[in-house]
Amino acid sequence: MTPRDAAVRSAVWITAAGGATLALGAVEIALTLGLRDATSVGATTWRLLAIALGALLAPTRAARLLWLAAAALAALMLLVMFTPLVEQPALSLLRADAPSRDAQVIVVFSGAVTDDGRIGDIALTRLVSGLDDAQQLGIPHVLLSEQRRVVNGREVTTGADQRGIVALLGSGVEPHLVSGVTNTYNESLAFAAYARTRGWSHVHAVTSPLHARRACATLEATGLRVTCVPATSRDLSFARVNTPGARLALLRAALHEWVGYRVYRWRGWL
Repeated sequence: MTPRDAAVRSAVWITAAGGATLALGAVEIALTLGLRDATSVGATTWRLLAIALGALLAPTRAARLLWLAAAALAALMLLVMFTPLVEQPALSLLRADAPSRDAQVIVVFSGAVTDDGRIGDIALTRLVSGLDDAQQLGIPHVLLSEQRRVVNGREVTTGADQRGIVALLGSGVEPHLVSGVTNTYNESLAFAAYARTRGWSHVHAVTSPLHARRACATLEATGLRVTCVPATSRDLSFARVNTPGARLALLRAALHEWVGYRVYRWRGWL
């Protein structure tokens, strides 16, 4: 290999590395804005795709697209952080019906399950709010979905944890559990099927504030009468979305629901 060939090869590698770095920077901004939340594709996958695409595009005329994407995403992030750009569209996802004592059961949408079979923070917040509503309204039943996962060949479930929390915080409230659910759609179907076996036609549904519109609409599509009451938010104040961090958090949560709502409507689940 001649010195010239070595120099050319070195330049190609440097160009590819620069493109990969630029693309990685762009995707990091996109992840901060909520790319993972909107697509449910893991952050590591997006990073690897960005590195590969950036390295491929860098030696071509399309390299300018990398600069344009990075600049556009950076500008968008600044707008989101320092202006009220996202607040009104995101807050339009909220749904809060007036509580009704006519509801026959409190339905609480689930969340993640830990390796120890505990419910995650989001599910705990929803359940605590649901039990508070049950006490305030005098509704004696709470309907939950038991989450399951396999950890090191062993199945763990949230049922015991959920019953324990109900026993601790829901004096006089009887827990009912459905299982085999993986998303809001089949969770709503399972809730509705169980409600029909008990003769319940009016449910008081509790879930996270931004999830409320999609979850309650999906539950209503099963034929139930739904009073939709968002859980108390403990990670984001919807009354005071006035800091850069809060606006970014609001956007990430809203993106997931915007995409989810449109997918559900396209599939005819609403």
